[in-house]
Amino acid sequence: MASMRPQGLAPKQGLVNLQTGAPTFLCDGTVGALARLLKILGFDVIFSDDHNANHLIRESNISKRILITTSHEIAERPLARRVIRVPDKKKSRQLACINRSLQLKSWISPFTRCIRCNKALMEIPKDRVRELVPPYVWDTHAVFRFCPECGRVYWAGSHRDMMKEKLLRGPLGGFTPKGRSH
Repeated sequence: MASMRPQGLAPKQGLVNLQTGAPTFLCDGTVGALARLLKILGFDVIFSDDHNANHLIRESNISKRILITTSHEIAERPLARRVIRVPDKKKSRQLACINRSLQLKSWISPFTRCIRCNKALMEIPKDRVRELVPPYVWDTHAVFRFCPECGRVYWAGSHRDMMKEKLLRGPLGGFTPKGRSH
């Protein structure tokens, strides 16, 4: 269960994405799959496999990110100011738990962040990706996005359609995706 209710918080560096007003997250090693899902949904997420509770809490407090964990030990510490403890294992239950605390639907902007390094994706002209994507993809797609940090190129393939359908059926079902997807 959540140990905080951040409704009405003023936009501060780290706690919310200043461009979108969306919450920002620090996910510990117990919720790696959830970290990836939150990135797919368009949230600014840092994943840390550091298992030292003191380090995680310190990083959350310094960066003003909401720490997501399954750990009772971390969630119950007095210095852990921004923590949501989620149930073990099932991503859909974890996401539903976060949604109960933060009402995520209004900030969802799927497929707008790099799932590898978390940077916001940028649109890139088709002629600049010809050598970076398979020929069939280049021939059949008009819109491409790339990560300015790691250089990974994204396009709206069949995997994206399947993921979008799964997201719409999941715990946040019924959300209206903001922005354009890649």
